[in-house]
Amino acid sequence: MADKVSQSGRLIVVEATPLLDNIGLVTTGDNVGGKLTFTSPKLSGRAGEGWTLRAVTVTDKAKQSANLDLILFDSDPSGSTFTDNTAQTIVAADLVKIAGFVQITSYAAFADNSVGRGEVDREQPIILAADQKFYGCLVARAGLTYVALGDLLVRLTLEAV
Repeated sequence: MADKVSQSGRLIVVEATPLLDNIGLVTTGDNVGGKLTFTSPKLSGRAGEGWTLRAVTVTDKAKQSANLDLILFDSDPSGSTFTDNTAQTIVAADLVKIAGFVQITSYAAFADNSVGRGEVDREQPIILAADQKFYGCLVARAGLTYVALGDLLVRLTLEAV
């Protein structure tokens, strides 16, 4: 998983690549990749600070352009299992760690790939976890097929509160 960061003023961009271990048909309700970890040196020393999610972008090298739910957690959902291409089940103890979600439903499709985005609720800040990371998972909302481990990239644009 490669994480990248750029900072301009109060904005920061973090990225995570879902680990697509079980290449093939993914059905509705399945995990797409495992647990996502968004981390960066720019987040160091900022545990407990609030961030507002400004944008979510998903690049899709396989041009699936499928509806996805991005679930975001404000601390590690360590009680749940996030196995690629299996049904997503979040245990009750991890439900309180959900900071919000974004439905990725709009895509710009190109000849061989696409880029998606979701509508972001800008009213709910996300508090940075004590370990100075953000966590997430992708859940398929339609059938899709990825062909390579690096077919997806999730990018969060955050603003310091």
